[in-house]
Amino acid sequence: RSRGRSSIRPKKNPQTPAALVRWGTRPYQETIAGKLENIYQLAEKHNLKPPLITIIGGVVNLRNKLRWFDNKPLFGKTILITRSREQASIFSQSLEELGAYCLEYPLIKIVPLENKTRLNKALINLKKYDWLIFTSQNAVNHFIKYLKDLRKLSGIKIAVIGSSTAKALENYYIKADLIPKKFIAESLIKEFKKINLKNKNILIPRAEAARDILPEELKSQGANVEVIPIYKTILEEDEKEELIKLFKENKINLITFTSSSTVKNFDGLIGKEIKDLLKNVKILCIGPITAKTAYDLGYKVNALPEEYSISGMVKECLKLFSKGGN
Repeated sequence: RSRGRSSIRPKKNPQTPAALVRWGTRPYQETIAGKLENIYQLAEKHNLKPPLITIIGGVVNLRNKLRWFDNKPLFGKTILITRSREQASIFSQSLEELGAYCLEYPLIKIVPLENKTRLNKALINLKKYDWLIFTSQNAVNHFIKYLKDLRKLSGIKIAVIGSSTAKALENYYIKADLIPKKFIAESLIKEFKKINLKNKNILIPRAEAARDILPEELKSQGANVEVIPIYKTILEEDEKEELIKLFKENKINLITFTSSSTVKNFDGLIGKEIKDLLKNVKILCIGPITAKTAYDLGYKVNALPEEYSISGMVKECLKLFSKGGN
């Protein structure tokens, strides 16, 4: 016989509380609670598979008081993010902090234009412009990259569409002179109608493919408008089989679209293959222009944010999945 304390321990009471946690603190965490006598059967019933941790003892009874992660407002919701690869992570992080499980599926890639002849000419003659208009944060970042010296903007008024675009400017310590209340071109046009633009020179550096409503309306007010493409969006091919599988398994709760380009590319890549699977999937668009593109392609848009920005979309996600929402 060995000396000292016996290595044989008494058996646990079958009524001892027990719990199994799968993927703990992840947005797709699963937890079941029971007793030692039935926890195995519960795991089989719920098809709970590794990775798992097992918790045994009275602490299991404190779950309702201590639980915090799975009480987050978007916990258990899977959201498909269709922004460009460069911008998807910011949106995803905001939603994941609220408990959502985000799938980033970049559909567009932002690339600079190779031919910068017109841009270089505009930068040399920058002092001739009265107004500089940015319609996206991509336009801000690419323009400032080529500008190099912020002092060249002295004396030029700057207008932007959207809080995200204004924030991009602020990152370079530049404050916009004009931001419309609604973050669409039509709202900016309305604000410019209050200003005498006759013979004013306006520069709009923007994406290669963009709507012409803004420059055309400004020209009708007597302005000399120069539109210079400084970047373009291209289709980013990616593996789609796994994504289609998730739609077939009814595991995606929401699709977000932040531009008309993402809607068109989504429809072109996988939309036609899963449209009949979208009955229980909500769709959120960043604004009315993007929503119209979705409508025209046959999608049902469930919501638009009050503020046409990423922060506005995050708020709208909370509304969509508030208590009682699916």
